[in-house]
Amino acid sequence: MKYLTFPQWLLTLCLGSVLYLSQICLQGASSPNVVLIMADDLGIGDITPTHPGCKIQTPQLQRLADEGITFLDAHTTSSVCTPTRYGLLTGRYNWRSRLARGVLSGRSEHLIPQGRPTLAHMLRRAGYHTSMIGKWHLGWDWHKDADGVIDFTRPVLNGPDINGFDRYYAHCGSLDMPPYVWVDTGRVTAVPDREEGVTRAQDRYGWYRQGPIGSDFHIEQVLPHLFEQAMNQIRGHAAGTHNEQPFFSLPGPSCSPHAHRSACSFQGGQRFEPLRGFCHANRSSCGSIARHSQRNGSGKKHDGPIHQRQWLLTRGQLSTLGRA
Repeated sequence: MKYLTFPQWLLTLCLGSVLYLSQICLQGASSPNVVLIMADDLGIGDITPTHPGCKIQTPQLQRLADEGITFLDAHTTSSVCTPTRYGLLTGRYNWRSRLARGVLSGRSEHLIPQGRPTLAHMLRRAGYHTSMIGKWHLGWDWHKDADGVIDFTRPVLNGPDINGFDRYYAHCGSLDMPPYVWVDTGRVTAVPDREEGVTRAQDRYGWYRQGPIGSDFHIEQVLPHLFEQAMNQIRGHAAGTHNEQPFFSLPGPSCSPHAHRSACSFQGGQRFEPLRGFCHANRSSCGSIARHSQRNGSGKKHDGPIHQRQWLLTRGQLSTLGRA
């Protein structure tokens, strides 16, 4: 029996998607909106769709799975942040990039060259308006002086915008990696006004490295902030100049549940252990995005199923494709 390599599998998937979208257009129907959500280090046993006996109840994710398809035998070339994202977007083995192993830092230069085709490029050519929100962790180019000090007042170069995304709102790396600032399509939203960090001794789950942090960057509010940004993007698309286009959105919540520092550890007056709190926050936010996609994706509310496709790509990385 002949098995597909990961790039062949992803290419086959992409070609199949293009053929499917082409068929829809030929039939006179509108192309589906696509929302792909990636959660860092979410294990196969952490949610009910992939583990019915899971102690963490995730009804919104269960609804997505019940109304769609769950693949339990899909694979990736790596189970850590940067190479997983590289493989997902490019369809290439991660070791064919300059980063043969490990992950980038928050100060690393861009990893995917401008000329390298990506999933976002493919969908943009198919007529989609593309956006990326959350944890990028594929590098971009800060303006640095001779001593390596970043000038946060100058534009960020070679970010997601050169890899097929029309707009992005992102953090450079994991939530434990400085600098802690938001970048909105090349511009830092708030120049750092202090340094901040927590040691492992202070918090074994929620530690993060000392570094510069912007006035609008609040560590414990990162997850709800990013999901709100994703929902604002969906609402803005429906009301904006691109509302005739289908949209492709890649919300990558920063380090969720990879780093467990979040105000979401408190639910209904009860304190959850860190991982459970983050998983509850994830499932709630994913449900909210699905509902917003239904109501705003085509300018009206749909009463039928969401028609999503959910894939568990690897032991640590959950990706969900949603069709409005």
